[in-house]
Parts: sequence; structure tokens; C-alpha cells
Amino acid sequence: MMFLKDLSYDGERFTTLSYEEGQRHEETYSFLRRREQTAPSSGVKIIQYIITDDAESSLEKIGSQLYSSSFSPEDWIPFDIVYQEIIPPEA
Repeated sequence: MMFLKDLSYDGERFTTLSYEEGQRHEETYSFLRRREQTAPSSGVKIIQYIITDDAESSLEKIGSQLYSSSFSPEDWIPFDIVYQEIIPPEA
């Protein structure tokens, strides 16, 4: 399934706009943050740009929400990934 979002910035806030099953979804965030990591097992480098309202939490904590089945809803940090680049290791 393909899912598209429109991203805009008004000089203060980032806004995403999307439609899913005929429903309009709009979210706003204050901060654009860059997250970069290299997977130790494969050497693949991942660069992500994340928008969020949480300037204090580590990007690792925000990213761990994607892969953790034990993350509690009370600790959820709203965010959205607006760009992602996957770079294979150099030979």
C-alpha cells in the first residue's frame, strides 16, 4: 500500500496532511530533527528526518517506538518521519 502525506512549513510549525479511507488527517509539530544510525550487523546507514513536538527526548527513544512491542501508550511521543534514506555499505 502506498501512503502519501503533504508536508508544509509556515516558518514556525510543520504540518502533515493526508487522506486515509476518505478521512482527512492533519498533524502539526514544532521541531524537525535528524536521526542517523548504522546497523551494526549489515553496515547499512539510515538517515531520517523526524518532526515532533518533543525537543528533549532522545531520537533513539523516539525511534524505538517503531520497533518495540512493549512501549506503553503513556510514554508515546508523537512524531512523523518525513524523509528517510537508506545507504548500503561501501564494498
